[in-house]
Amino acid sequence: MSDLLQSVTLENGLHVAFSDETVRYFGDYHRIQIDVFVVLEDGRREQFQRLERMGISGDMLDESKREVMGAFRANCLPYMASNGFPDKFIASLKRRKVKLLAGLR
Repeated sequence: MSDLLQSVTLENGLHVAFSDETVRYFGDYHRIQIDVFVVLEDGRREQFQRLERMGISGDMLDESKREVMGAFRANCLPYMASNGFPDKFIASLKRRKVKLLAGLR
C-alpha cells in the first residue's frame, strides 16, 4: 500500500513521517504496519520504528490504525521532541552503519 499517512514537524525541528504498509493476509483479516521515519536535513528518510498489529478485521481497520498512531503520539513523540534526540538519533545511525558482520569480527 505504502501511503503517507501523516508528516509532523516537532518542536526541535525534527520531521517525522508515517507510512501505511497495511496488508490483508487472510480473508478479511489484516496486519496493520505503520512505518515511522525520521526525515533528515538532506531529505533522506531513516526508519525509526515499525508499528504493527495482527489479526484486525476489515471493519475495525481504521479504528485500530487510530489507536496504534495515538499510542505512538502519546508515548514516543514527546521523547523524540526533546532537544537532544536529533543528535542521539544521528549518532545511533552512524554506529549502526559501521557494525561489522558476524563473521568478520
